[in-house]
Order: sequence, then structure tokens, then C-alpha cells
Amino acid sequence: GQAQEAVSHLHQAIRLDPKADAPHFDLGSLFLKQEKLTEAYDEFRAAAKLNPMDSQAFGSLGIIAFRSGKFPVAKAFLERALQLNPDDSIARQYLESLKELSNRKAP
Repeated sequence: GQAQEAVSHLHQAIRLDPKADAPHFDLGSLFLKQEKLTEAYDEFRAAAKLNPMDSQAFGSLGIIAFRSGKFPVAKAFLERALQLNPDDSIARQYLESLKELSNRKAP
């Protein structure tokens, strides 16, 4: 369907310009919507490597790590996202959730 066509176009865009971060980010977003967390993680990781100032890529990596139960990794990515963009309310929300989780686990 349309999603598969979009994936195909984004792969083509990556082949044409391997140093562009946007197609990786868009592909990651598409995979995240499809709950393909591993594929999404790989694409956001590529986007963050190509553009280390992309707060959204780091925020997305943090969300995937959070949803995968990798809380220390999630915390690091979300803090990086907030460093790059202090107004990132979604990263802040996930960090608050991490704090609540760690408070519940504490004796």
C-alpha cells in the first residue's frame, strides 16, 4: 500500500543522498507508526549520526528506548533532546514518566 511505497521512495532518497538525515528521520517516523521499533531505532540513529543537532531524532530514540523498557538509554537520549531543544515538551513528558517509574521502584 501507500506505506510500502513511501518506504521505497525513502530508501531511494537515501541511496541518492546518503549524507541526508531527513530521509532517515522520515523513514524512522514511518516505522514507528507501524510499531517496527527496531527499524525505527536504526533510522533515527542514522539521522542523529548525520545531524547530531537534531533534537527530534534524539527524542524519538528516547521514546523507542522507553517503550522497549531500556530506561537508562531512554533517559540519556531524552536529556540530549532537551539539551538541544529545551522546549521539547514530549521529551520532558517522557523524562517525567521515567522519574515516576524510578520513584515507584525505590523502597
